[in-house]
Amino acid sequence: GGIMADERSFQAEAMRTGKRIVAKAQTFWEEQGMPLVARLQKNPNYKQYCGVVAACTFIVWYLFAHDILYVISLLAELLRTFGIGLLVLRVVKKTQSVQGLSLKTQQLYAVVFLTRLLFKLAYEQDYIYAVVELVAAGLTGYLVYLMRFHPHYAPSFSAESDTFKDVWILGPCAVLGLVLHPNVTQSYIINVLWAFSTYLEAVALLPQLFVFHSASRTVD
Repeated sequence: GGIMADERSFQAEAMRTGKRIVAKAQTFWEEQGMPLVARLQKNPNYKQYCGVVAACTFIVWYLFAHDILYVISLLAELLRTFGIGLLVLRVVKKTQSVQGLSLKTQQLYAVVFLTRLLFKLAYEQDYIYAVVELVAAGLTGYLVYLMRFHPHYAPSFSAESDTFKDVWILGPCAVLGLVLHPNVTQSYIINVLWAFSTYLEAVALLPQLFVFHSASRTVD
């Protein structure tokens, strides 16, 4: 009986403490929060300010909700996607040409982004990371479209310089993915996709390097 009485006393005290906290929070909002919001609403940049505060709050929450290695990895993906965006802008706004770019490298990177997107959605269910991969895949796919089909950009693509056979990259990466892959999930296919995308990303730039080498020989 004494234990039950102590428990009821503790619950009653917890309820009284909770009510006091709520009352203080309400008083603080009425005395400080509402006047601040009223002053901000008179500012013409009110919506922009709220957007910045919301974005900063989300970033701080996201950083503290994940480990540092995850944050570094996400930052690397963001920077790479930003670089692809700059490349697209350079092609569309500045050079108006895809000369010097390797179509095969862009296609290989598109495969990398799509396979990694499947992994993120199927295993980690990390939708922010997946959105970054989706944007990267979309930008790369747009470059592939410009180089293959666009009537203005496609003629500037130098197919004779892009001679590296991508099957020499896809084949070994697929075999390695089938044989050497970590068991990060219970799905064999997802594990293979993750390993395949990692191996492929490491060598996807080779066709572009061959294009650079071919261009340098032409200049010489």
